[in-house]
Amino acid sequence: MAYTTIDNPEEYFKCVQWTGNSSEPRNIDVGFQTDLNWMKDCTIGYHYRVFDSSRTTSGIGKALYLNVDAVEDNYDDHPEIDYGNTPYSNGFEIVENTGSNKASVGVNLNTSLMTSWNWKCNGGTTSTNTDGDINSTVQVNQDAGLSIVTYSPSNATARNIGHGLGGTPDFIAIRARNRGETWRTSWGIKNWGGMAWNEEYPYNTTSTALCTGASSTTFGVGTDWSVNGNFSYIAYVWKAIKGFSEFGSYKGNGNADGAFVYTGFKPAMVIVKSIETGTSNMLFDNVRDNKNVMKSRLKTNATDVPATNINAMDFLSNGFKMRVNDSSFNTSGHEYMYFAFAEEPLVTSTGVPATAR
Repeated sequence: MAYTTIDNPEEYFKCVQWTGNSSEPRNIDVGFQTDLNWMKDCTIGYHYRVFDSSRTTSGIGKALYLNVDAVEDNYDDHPEIDYGNTPYSNGFEIVENTGSNKASVGVNLNTSLMTSWNWKCNGGTTSTNTDGDINSTVQVNQDAGLSIVTYSPSNATARNIGHGLGGTPDFIAIRARNRGETWRTSWGIKNWGGMAWNEEYPYNTTSTALCTGASSTTFGVGTDWSVNGNFSYIAYVWKAIKGFSEFGSYKGNGNADGAFVYTGFKPAMVIVKSIETGTSNMLFDNVRDNKNVMKSRLKTNATDVPATNINAMDFLSNGFKMRVNDSSFNTSGHEYMYFAFAEEPLVTSTGVPATAR
């Protein structure tokens, strides 16, 4: 059996950068037509934008903010992404809005260095899923282990939601679209419960309120309004794919010869978060730092520009290794969760090994 089914991870996930020019429409090259986009201005302190091709009005994507609990933008309030009218087949197209806030802040501001983290799903094509207690709408790419799920319960009664992945998910992120709430993130290896992308909470193991479990067909949501209630929700549901994605944990060792985390691939993106203390979610990628040691880190819960004041970690051919004793990454004995996607698998299906950085 081949080591991986994805020889080129950049066909499904890729980080890109561009310098803004405040001129729309503007096509941004990724290498595939995108379905899930995170964006961050890395020159000025501004919010992350999150778009996906399932949440659109007349084909135009609606922004949620990764770092705050603001509700989903109306599509004509800011520059957005065109997923449906004239989608750009090699990436995404930033389009000018028709509202009053036409400055390209957050996506294409003149002279700002922008970073985007991009996933391919199913080209915006969705279907109704009837596996759960209520119907959900899913956009699924089983090869890449990603399902974009929307659902709208009538109340906060605990229930199961269909995801369509064809296998049990390993990581779920949920956000209320029309209610100000935190982004709930949940790992299967912690028996669900959850943390948050936009907060510094430790891990909450109260699974009856947040994510309650998962199967090959559904995931459970509890009674907290951040995941369930008389509102509309979006869930990004991932299943780990060997050589492409991994959602796990490690223990810190508290020194500069830090903990090594085996992922089975050379990472393109890693987010690390302590589950025991109130630290930020720290994001690293292979575009802002294209060689070791990795210094450029972003907080998913803040508007801050990248910090570069410490040698944080190395990206290796088979995982990542901590290079600092710091509470956000490597305190001795503390447990950390991670969310990681590949640049290269450790070994392709034809036996080609990953290259070193």
